[in-house]
Amino acid sequence: MPILNIEHPDLRYQPRTFVSSALAASGATITVENSTGFTASDAMVIGGVGEEKTEEILVHASTSITSTTIPTVAAAVVFAHSIGTPITRSDWDQIRIWTATTETGTFTEIAASPIDIDWEGKLTRYNDEVSAENAWFKTQFSHSVDATTGELGDAFQPARFKVRSPGAMISSIRTLLNIKDNFKVISDATLMDMLNISQLALSADRDFPFLETTFTDSTVDSVQTIALPTTMKPGSLTDLNILLDGTNYHPEYVDVDTFLALDIDDGLEVTQDAITHYTIVGLNILLFPVPSASGSSDVTFYGTKVPDILDEQNEQSNFPDVTYFVYDVAHQLAIMLNKQTKILDRLQGEKDRAMVRMMKYGTKQSTGPGRVRRIPVVDRDPSRFWEITT
Repeated sequence: MPILNIEHPDLRYQPRTFVSSALAASGATITVENSTGFTASDAMVIGGVGEEKTEEILVHASTSITSTTIPTVAAAVVFAHSIGTPITRSDWDQIRIWTATTETGTFTEIAASPIDIDWEGKLTRYNDEVSAENAWFKTQFSHSVDATTGELGDAFQPARFKVRSPGAMISSIRTLLNIKDNFKVISDATLMDMLNISQLALSADRDFPFLETTFTDSTVDSVQTIALPTTMKPGSLTDLNILLDGTNYHPEYVDVDTFLALDIDDGLEVTQDAITHYTIVGLNILLFPVPSASGSSDVTFYGTKVPDILDEQNEQSNFPDVTYFVYDVAHQLAIMLNKQTKILDRLQGEKDRAMVRMMKYGTKQSTGPGRVRRIPVVDRDPSRFWEITT
């Protein structure tokens, strides 16, 4: 299903005025500072492009315009507009859409064309549910009253989103809830935020083998502390390897009290003694003995990564299956929109099934025998443990 995001006509050089007397919803005549440049049947954009409650209205075709009043073609504007709201003339109020199977093929107008320009959005979004995914398109601005048209644009193909990308997930969510626009109900940016929150919440709640990875750092001469990786899930550390001057050390984890009971005097000596123990305090690891880094030094942490934040429409999620997040966000949005119980139940059911698929996928990707290490999350409380299965 191709998704077209069409840029609006440029209004920078069009006649502009401002509402001079508050306009109520259903108002039929607009009082303006100056009507110069506006004529019968003109399209008028009331409000700022891309802003909430911006709308378009047509100047009445037969009623005369005065110096400070503009009669509308219909008996109502949809929204109330306060004094100072900008009003901008537009040559066009609709978009005609043409399609072909190849870039140089014969273009024919789609059945749904023309469509109204969505001035409330930054772009006019159109979901083509008929054309093939690899179809080519051209767009053309038009006027609904006098049937004038602008130049036919260059041929293009809509950006095709990768399967696990935010763009693909957002498109699926809008299709599930039949929400076609980008701003009137909810913006793509807000949906992307919700998808990121869903990913982070799931990864915090469960451990998945496909998120297991290694993180690297290095010791500092005579410094006992190493910061835990900021991109590692708290409590997910399962192993630690320290390579000092060509020798690997696998220190044993001990709780804070046991660590403090070690012979710290020996640990403070700047020597190349084997690193035998470590503990975790807050967001840091403490090593015993204190390492020397007179030569090469590498530290490898084994743990689970926090999922990458998705901030581009076509970047890939770290999760091999994103169906769960689509249904999770769709379910949240359906609740916000007071959708019927039947729809909520269906979305919840699909979300549960997606979770089962996710867990099965994680099991298939797991390698090696399962083992559990108990590592405290922070500080001195030995009762605070995360069960880490690898």
